[in-house]
Amino acid sequence: LVRNIAGVSKRNTTTRYSEEYLAGALMGNPELVRNIAVVGHLHHGKTSVMDLIVQDTHDVDWNPRDSVRYTDTRKDEQKRGISIKATPMSVLMADLKGKSLGVNWIDTPGHVNFLDEAFAAMRMADGVLLVVDALEGVMSGTRLLIQRALAEELDVTLCISKIDRLILELHIPPQDAFYKLRHIIDQVNAEIAESPHVAEKTPPVLSPDLGNVCFSSARQGWCFTLEQFAELYREQHPSMTLPADALARRLWGDAYFDAARRKFTKKAPRDENGDPVPRSFVAFVLDPLFKFTSCIVGEDVSVVAQTMESLGIARSIKPASLKTDVQPLLKTCLAAFFGTSTAGLATMSRAHVRSPAAAAPEKTRRLYTGPLDGERAAAMLRVDPDGPAAVMVCKMLPGAEGGAFVAVGRVMAGRL
Repeated sequence: LVRNIAGVSKRNTTTRYSEEYLAGALMGNPELVRNIAVVGHLHHGKTSVMDLIVQDTHDVDWNPRDSVRYTDTRKDEQKRGISIKATPMSVLMADLKGKSLGVNWIDTPGHVNFLDEAFAAMRMADGVLLVVDALEGVMSGTRLLIQRALAEELDVTLCISKIDRLILELHIPPQDAFYKLRHIIDQVNAEIAESPHVAEKTPPVLSPDLGNVCFSSARQGWCFTLEQFAELYREQHPSMTLPADALARRLWGDAYFDAARRKFTKKAPRDENGDPVPRSFVAFVLDPLFKFTSCIVGEDVSVVAQTMESLGIARSIKPASLKTDVQPLLKTCLAAFFGTSTAGLATMSRAHVRSPAAAAPEKTRRLYTGPLDGERAAAMLRVDPDGPAAVMVCKMLPGAEGGAFVAVGRVMAGRL
């Protein structure tokens, strides 16, 4: 995965975990594995989200000014800044409780001319991470991919990317940013609810307080779910007595924090000026994020250093980094604040995407055309590694010299 990538050398791409443990003990247990396709409209940030995952799981040392696009392994992909082929990548991730999860990610193209790559990836996956640009919202490609994911009966999770664009490009206040984000989630839920593929089922609902929506800015090096942000808030404010999961449920929707009574309410209380207080998501998440960004962009280096000291992350930032340009400084500071930013993504994947063992019966009955009462079908239904080998081939790739084809597929049972 590192060939033809400018700025990334092979000696700096070692993993932070044992590859033997990932390939052996973890991947050998289907309950501890997730197969997820990263899908979304063109330029909505799918490959950049993969860069975040690589940064958290690999010892990759690259310049914060650069957009590496780690899973764009072809020269033409790097040159054009666009994914052309689907790229699988297996990583070991740690969730918010520190438990290991093996995830087979498949980064897919968003261009309409290459959607066959995305469709083939979804055929191999058990769930999708739908990436939507916070500024552009739901586009035609997004709708098409949602319908395809529902047709494949995949679990859908949502990542609203490029949150920084609302701050640095759109220049809207935090309250309006909340309305923008809520509108995107409502659009995705409406697309799911109106799909003919869920006509006879209860449509799945995406909501941050349910834990199946995350927010990210790969350009600034962070990604979080509400539970993850609640954990960060409790670390910064030890006086918060609510557990992280309970606090997370109160950080979305019509929930407000009454500072006078130190409790959350469903009706907006008034502040000391008689004005209604903002929703908890605005007060606890967006407002500090906006102020933090504004401080880094507009204040003197000494003020930024004091802010980093007050947040307890000054030791994680080299003094020379404070003298860099705004964009690399934003990425350095925010990445240091959020830490292992994909821990929330791992928790979301574990909780809201089925394991291969749980998804195998439905996938086998829907895709296997042979007899379901045979030995091979029985092995696929229980994901038996000792049963007859069965591989679901989804696409063919030409060999190195064009003399043969390489099959890309998913092992449903047995070993290769």
